[in-house]
Amino acid sequence: MRHISTPLILAYGLIILGTQTTLALTIYRIGGADQPPPELDARFDFIQIPWAEISADRHGQTQFLEIKPDHVAPQQLDPTVNLTPILENLGGELARLGGNNWEFYRPRAGELADGDPTTAHIGGLYGWWRVFDHIDHRWVRWTSTFLFDLGGTFSVHRIRFAPRSQFRFDRPVRNFLVALGVEEPAAVELEHARLGPCPWCTNKPLVRDFDIIHRNPGNNQAVIDLQITPREVNSVLLQAFANPQGVWEIAEFEIYGSGFVARSAYSSNIIDLGAPAILGPLSWGGRQVPDTSIDLRVRRGDDDDPNTYWRATFRGAETTRFDNSGQPLDRAAYQTLASGERAGTTYDAENWSFWSAPTPFAARQAAVPGDRPRRFVQIQADFRSIPQAASQLGYIQFAVSHAPAVGRAVAEIAPVVAPAGVPTRFTYILKPTFTNVEQGFDRLTVESPGLIMGVEAVRLSGQDLDFAVVHLDSSGFAVKFPRLDVNRTDELLEVDFSARIFRFGTVFSSRLADSTRPHELAQPVEAGDADPLGQGRSLQVDLTDLDQPPIADLAATPQAFTPNGDGINDLLQITYNLVNLAGVVPVALDAYDLSGRRRAPVYQGTATSGAASTQWNGRDVQGNRLPPGLYLLQLEVHTDQRTHRRQHLISLVY
Repeated sequence: MRHISTPLILAYGLIILGTQTTLALTIYRIGGADQPPPELDARFDFIQIPWAEISADRHGQTQFLEIKPDHVAPQQLDPTVNLTPILENLGGELARLGGNNWEFYRPRAGELADGDPTTAHIGGLYGWWRVFDHIDHRWVRWTSTFLFDLGGTFSVHRIRFAPRSQFRFDRPVRNFLVALGVEEPAAVELEHARLGPCPWCTNKPLVRDFDIIHRNPGNNQAVIDLQITPREVNSVLLQAFANPQGVWEIAEFEIYGSGFVARSAYSSNIIDLGAPAILGPLSWGGRQVPDTSIDLRVRRGDDDDPNTYWRATFRGAETTRFDNSGQPLDRAAYQTLASGERAGTTYDAENWSFWSAPTPFAARQAAVPGDRPRRFVQIQADFRSIPQAASQLGYIQFAVSHAPAVGRAVAEIAPVVAPAGVPTRFTYILKPTFTNVEQGFDRLTVESPGLIMGVEAVRLSGQDLDFAVVHLDSSGFAVKFPRLDVNRTDELLEVDFSARIFRFGTVFSSRLADSTRPHELAQPVEAGDADPLGQGRSLQVDLTDLDQPPIADLAATPQAFTPNGDGINDLLQITYNLVNLAGVVPVALDAYDLSGRRRAPVYQGTATSGAASTQWNGRDVQGNRLPPGLYLLQLEVHTDQRTHRRQHLISLVY
C-alpha cells in the first residue's frame, strides 16, 4: 500500500476526509518510471504499467514512437537512411499499377526498393495498355508506376534514383515524373483502390492528392538526385513512361527524411481491472513544446476485445460470428481462418463505449465519460510534431473503485423536449438497485451544457426529502439528502430543478456518491427506463423548434450608457443566447451608427450554444470615445449555412 500527495488527490477528483480501513481503490500508472510512488491518507493498491508493455494480442500498439522507461516521444529520422527498404517496418507499403489495378506487395529481390543497388527494375518499350496523364490531360502508354506509401507523415528532403553502375550511360529513365502525397485523403483513396479499378481510370483520380515536384520528358541523366525543401509527406509517386529508344532501369529508389515524425500514436493494451469498476479522471504529465500537440482519449468495455469478427460461409453474401464448430469467433480463431473466410471485423458497440473526445495535453486531466462500471479500459495518445521539435508524454494515471455505491442506477429526465433558452422545470428520475448491504449514497451530482438555474425539490417514492444544495452553477448542481441504502432499493428518487437548454440533444449526465465513504469515486448513472410511467428512457432533452435562428436574443444594460469615466454606467453589459450550433463558430459584435457605418469593434472570437456576455467601454478601435447618440449593436454568427445577424439599439449619452 502507498500514499498519494494532496495535489494528486485533486487530479483524481478524490476528496479525502479521513482514513478508512476497508477500501476498494486502485491507482494505475502507465509509464512514469521516474515518478515517486503515489501517496494517499488511505489504503489502496498501486499498479504501474511500463510504457514498453505493448502486445498486439491485447490490442496495444505504438506507431513511430521512441519508448523510454520515463516517457514516450515521436521518433526522429536519420537523414542518411534510405526509407524505401524499410517501408514495411514503418507500416508502409510499395504499390505498383498493373493493368487497371494497384498491386500491393513487399519489396522483393530485383525490385527498386529492396535495398540492393546491384539489382534493378527494368522498364521497356510501349505496352498495349494506357493510363490517363493528369498533367497533360491525355491518355498515354506507360510501363511502370510506383507508389511508395511511407506508412506515416515524414519530413522528406531528398529523392534519388539511378540505374546500376554498369548501365549508368545507356539506361537512364527518359520520361518520368515524381510527385509527393501531402494530404491524408491520398492514403484513404489508396485503400479503396486495392479492390477497385485504377484510380487514374475513374472520375476521382488519385493524383489529385499529389503535388508534382519534378517532371522530365527528355531526361539524359542516369542519376536523378532531387534536393527538395523539407516538407511533410506521406507517400511518393514515381511514374516512368515508356522509352521508345530501348530499356531503362532503376537499381534503387531512395527517399530520405529528417526531423521528428509528424504523426505518432500510442495505444495501451486493453487493461483488465479485474471486475466492473468506476473509473476516475485521467491525469498525465510530460513536456509539451510550441507548435506540437498530444491528444488523449479513452474507451471502456465489458470484455477484452472491442471487435466483432465475421466469417464468410460461402453461401452467397452470408457471414457469421461463429466458427465451423459453432463457437464465437475471437481474435485468435479469426487469425486461423483462411484468407477467403475472413469477412472483416466490426466495432462491438454493444459491449464497448466509443472513444471519448480527444483532450489536449495542456488540460492535464480529463473526466472519463461513462454510464456504468465496466471491467476493461484502453487509453490512446496521438502526437503531432514538427520536424524541429516533439513533445513527450511522461505518464498517464487514473484511479478505479471496485465498491460501487449502488448495484445499478438508471435515470431519465422529463420533459424530453423544451423551447430553446426558456426557463423550464425538469424532473430528474433515478431508480437505484442495491445488491448488498454495504452499498448506499447520499449525494447526487447533475451536469449539463445547459444553463442550470436552481433546485426546487427532492422526493423519494413521492414523499419530500430534506435536502441541501452543496454546489450550484450554470453547468450543474449537487444535492445532499438522507442516505439511501438496500432498504430503499428500486424506489424512485426525483429531483426538480430549473434550467435553460440551447442545443438539440442536451444531455444531463449524473453521478452518485456516498459521504460515508469519501475515498471512493463517484458512480456514473446510466440512462434508461427508470419510471415505467415516464415520458422516455433518456437523459437527453431536445428542442421544440429546430428551425429557430441561432441567435435567440441580444440585450444590453444599462439603458443610460454614459462612458465618461465617472465610475457610473461606464460599461455596457451585453448578453446574448446562441442555440443549436454545431460546435464552436466564429462570432463578431460591432457598433454601427444609424447611417450604417461601422464605428467600433466590440468583440471578435468564437462561441458555442449557450449564454454569452461581454462588455464595451464606448470607445472605437483607436481608443476614442464615440460621440453621444443612438447606435446599433450588431451580432454576427457565422455557421456552415450562412451568416446570421441580430441588432439591438443603444443610447450613448454624457
